Amino acid sequence: MNHSKNQLTSKDKYRKILASWEVPFSKTSEESWNEVSSRLANLPATTKIYRIQKLVWGSAAAAAVIAGFIFFLYHTKNETVGITALNGEIKETILPDGSKSVLNASTTIVYDTDWSEERSVSLEGEAFFEVKKGSTFTVKTKFGSLEVL
Repeated sequence: MNHSKNQLTSKDKYRKILASWEVPFSKTSEESWNEVSSRLANLPATTKIYRIQKLVWGSAAAAAVIAGFIFFLYHTKNETVGITALNGEIKETILPDGSKSVLNASTTIVYDTDWSEERSVSLEGEAFFEVKKGSTFTVKTKFGSLEVL
């Protein structure tokens, strides 16, 4: 594709802009700032407005992403904990309500840290539980569920 010298592609324009804004390391920060300030002063008003609009929209987008992330963290209070006893290992764990579990080798339990609604664990393998008094305690397995009343 042939382009005349007056017709630059977007890629060429981008490279030209990048090259014109490079600041050599041999300049001091004051010299660099003076050079950038003079370039900004010489830009057409529409270019300045366009750049300011991009900055505003970019800042708004960043603020929205941060707000969404904070909202997500705030509303996902429940954390899931998984504990595994490896081969040849027996592992003892204290659950959120103070109940105790002893996991046999090659066993995994998974539970939520917030037990205000329900006390339950998912079990894969063999375990012994010392259940504290309170609401129903449920152990869920692939074969069914066991409830301690």
